[in-house]
Amino acid sequence: MGISASHLREYIIEPVLNYLNLKEDREVAVKLLLGTAAQETNMGLHLKQLKGGVGMGIYQVEPATYNDLFKNVFPRYQLTLAKIERLRGDFKDYGPFDMHPMIGNLYYQTAIARMVYWRWPTPLPENPKLLDLAHYWKTWYNTGEGKGSPMQFVENYRKYVGNMR
Repeated sequence: MGISASHLREYIIEPVLNYLNLKEDREVAVKLLLGTAAQETNMGLHLKQLKGGVGMGIYQVEPATYNDLFKNVFPRYQLTLAKIERLRGDFKDYGPFDMHPMIGNLYYQTAIARMVYWRWPTPLPENPKLLDLAHYWKTWYNTGEGKGSPMQFVENYRKYVGNMR
Protein backbone atom coordinates (compact mmCIF):
# COMPACT_ATOMS: atom_id res chain seq x y z
CA MET A 1 0.00 0.00 0.00
CA GLY A 2 1.36 3.41 -0.96
CA ILE A 3 0.83 6.70 0.80
CA SER A 4 -2.57 8.34 0.59
CA ALA A 5 -2.84 11.38 -1.64
CA SER A 6 -4.22 13.47 1.22
CA HIS A 7 -1.25 12.59 3.46
CA LEU A 8 1.27 13.18 0.69
CA ARG A 9 -0.32 16.56 0.04
CA GLU A 10 -0.74 17.71 3.64
CA TYR A 11 2.38 16.34 5.30
CA ILE A 12 4.95 16.32 2.49
CA ILE A 13 4.20 18.35 -0.66
CA GLU A 14 2.62 21.48 0.83
CA PRO A 15 5.23 21.87 3.60
CA VAL A 16 8.09 21.40 1.11
CA LEU A 17 6.66 23.91 -1.36
CA ASN A 18 6.10 26.42 1.42
CA TYR A 19 9.64 25.86 2.66
CA LEU A 20 11.15 26.34 -0.82
CA ASN A 21 9.05 29.49 -1.35
CA LEU A 22 9.25 29.29 -5.13
CA LYS A 23 7.29 31.98 -6.93
CA GLU A 24 4.68 29.94 -8.75
CA ASP A 25 1.16 28.69 -8.38
CA ARG A 26 1.57 26.32 -5.45
CA GLU A 27 -1.82 24.67 -5.92
CA VAL A 28 -0.96 23.71 -9.51
CA ALA A 29 2.45 22.46 -8.34
CA VAL A 30 0.76 20.37 -5.62
CA LYS A 31 -1.56 18.76 -8.18
CA LEU A 32 1.31 18.18 -10.59
CA LEU A 33 3.42 16.47 -7.92
CA LEU A 34 0.48 14.35 -6.76
CA GLY A 35 -0.11 13.31 -10.36
CA THR A 36 3.57 12.56 -10.83
CA ALA A 37 3.62 10.26 -7.78
CA ALA A 38 0.41 8.61 -8.94
CA GLN A 39 1.79 8.03 -12.43
CA GLU A 40 5.35 7.08 -11.57
CA THR A 41 4.81 4.76 -8.57
CA ASN A 42 1.07 4.42 -7.93
CA MET A 43 1.54 6.72 -4.89
CA GLY A 44 4.57 4.86 -3.63
CA LEU A 45 3.31 1.36 -4.20
CA HIS A 46 6.25 0.63 -6.51
CA LEU A 47 9.36 2.59 -5.53
CA LYS A 48 11.64 0.56 -7.79
CA GLN A 49 11.10 0.59 -11.52
CA LEU A 50 10.24 -2.70 -13.08
CA LYS A 51 12.42 -4.27 -15.77
CA GLY A 52 15.65 -2.67 -14.60
CA GLY A 53 14.64 1.00 -14.58
CA VAL A 54 16.82 3.43 -12.71
CA GLY A 55 14.29 5.92 -11.29
CA MET A 56 14.49 6.67 -7.57
CA GLY A 57 11.81 7.27 -4.98
CA ILE A 58 8.13 8.08 -5.17
CA TYR A 59 8.59 10.38 -8.19
CA GLN A 60 11.11 8.09 -9.97
CA VAL A 61 13.73 10.77 -10.62
CA GLU A 62 16.46 9.22 -12.73
CA PRO A 63 20.10 9.57 -11.66
CA ALA A 64 21.01 11.47 -14.85
CA THR A 65 18.26 14.03 -14.16
CA TYR A 66 19.27 14.27 -10.51
CA ASN A 67 22.92 14.82 -11.43
CA ASP A 68 22.00 17.38 -14.09
CA LEU A 69 20.18 19.49 -11.50
CA PHE A 70 23.33 19.69 -9.39
CA LYS A 71 25.59 20.35 -12.37
CA ASN A 72 23.53 22.80 -14.43
CA VAL A 73 20.69 24.23 -12.32
CA PHE A 74 21.62 24.53 -8.67
CA PRO A 75 24.89 26.43 -9.21
CA ARG A 76 22.74 29.38 -10.39
CA TYR A 77 20.41 29.15 -7.39
CA GLN A 78 22.56 28.82 -4.30
CA LEU A 79 19.84 29.79 -1.82
CA THR A 80 17.49 27.15 -3.21
CA LEU A 81 20.30 24.60 -3.20
CA ALA A 82 21.09 25.38 0.45
CA LYS A 83 17.44 24.81 1.42
CA ILE A 84 17.27 21.55 -0.49
CA GLU A 85 20.53 20.35 1.05
CA ARG A 86 19.03 20.93 4.52
CA LEU A 87 16.15 18.61 3.53
CA ARG A 88 18.59 15.96 2.38
CA GLY A 89 19.75 14.92 5.81
CA ASP A 90 22.74 12.71 6.41
CA PHE A 91 22.09 9.00 6.57
CA LYS A 92 25.66 7.85 6.15
CA ASP A 93 26.97 5.29 8.61
CA TYR A 94 23.55 4.48 10.02
CA GLY A 95 23.34 0.83 9.01
CA PRO A 96 20.27 0.23 6.84
CA PHE A 97 19.90 3.98 6.24
CA ASP A 98 23.19 4.26 4.36
CA MET A 99 21.50 4.87 1.02
CA HIS A 100 20.94 7.46 -1.67
CA PRO A 101 18.91 10.39 -0.26
CA MET A 102 16.34 9.94 -3.03
CA ILE A 103 15.32 6.67 -1.39
CA GLY A 104 13.15 7.01 1.70
CA ASN A 105 13.30 10.77 2.26
CA LEU A 106 9.98 12.09 0.93
CA TYR A 107 10.78 15.74 1.76
CA TYR A 108 13.98 15.62 -0.26
CA GLN A 109 12.38 13.64 -3.09
CA THR A 110 9.57 16.18 -3.33
CA ALA A 111 11.98 19.12 -3.45
CA ILE A 112 14.02 17.45 -6.19
CA ALA A 113 10.91 16.50 -8.21
CA ARG A 114 9.64 20.09 -7.98
CA MET A 115 12.99 21.33 -9.23
CA VAL A 116 12.84 18.93 -12.19
CA TYR A 117 9.76 20.86 -13.33
CA TRP A 118 10.92 24.28 -12.14
CA ARG A 119 14.11 24.27 -14.20
CA TRP A 120 12.25 24.41 -17.50
CA PRO A 121 11.30 27.75 -19.06
CA THR A 122 7.63 26.92 -19.56
CA PRO A 123 5.58 28.06 -16.54
CA LEU A 124 3.02 25.82 -14.92
CA PRO A 125 -0.30 25.94 -16.76
CA GLU A 126 -2.83 28.43 -15.38
CA ASN A 127 -6.16 26.99 -14.24
CA PRO A 128 -5.29 23.63 -15.77
CA LYS A 129 -7.58 20.77 -16.51
CA LEU A 130 -6.23 17.33 -15.64
CA LEU A 131 -5.21 16.65 -19.24
CA ASP A 132 -3.21 19.92 -19.24
CA LEU A 133 -1.21 18.66 -16.26
CA ALA A 134 -0.77 15.31 -17.98
CA HIS A 135 0.71 16.97 -21.07
CA TYR A 136 2.95 19.16 -18.90
CA TRP A 137 4.21 16.05 -17.09
CA LYS A 138 4.82 14.25 -20.40
CA THR A 139 6.70 17.20 -21.91
CA TRP A 140 8.86 18.28 -18.98
CA TYR A 141 9.18 15.19 -16.76
CA ASN A 142 8.62 11.97 -18.68
CA THR A 143 9.69 13.41 -22.06
CA GLY A 144 9.00 12.02 -25.50
CA GLU A 145 11.35 9.11 -24.83
CA GLY A 146 9.50 8.02 -21.68
CA LYS A 147 7.04 5.16 -21.79
CA GLY A 148 4.21 6.94 -20.00
CA SER A 149 1.37 8.68 -21.78
CA PRO A 150 -0.85 11.62 -20.84
CA MET A 151 -3.85 9.30 -20.74
CA GLN A 152 -2.08 6.99 -18.27
CA PHE A 153 -1.34 10.05 -16.14
CA VAL A 154 -5.04 11.01 -16.16
CA GLU A 155 -6.12 7.45 -15.31
CA ASN A 156 -3.61 7.14 -12.47
CA TYR A 157 -4.45 10.57 -11.11
CA ARG A 158 -8.11 9.67 -10.92
CA LYS A 159 -7.35 6.24 -9.42
CA TYR A 160 -4.87 7.37 -6.73
CA VAL A 161 -5.66 11.05 -6.15
CA GLY A 162 -9.29 11.41 -7.19
CA ASN A 163 -11.00 14.05 -9.27
CA MET A 164 -9.07 17.26 -9.71
CA ARG A 165 -10.74 20.23 -8.09
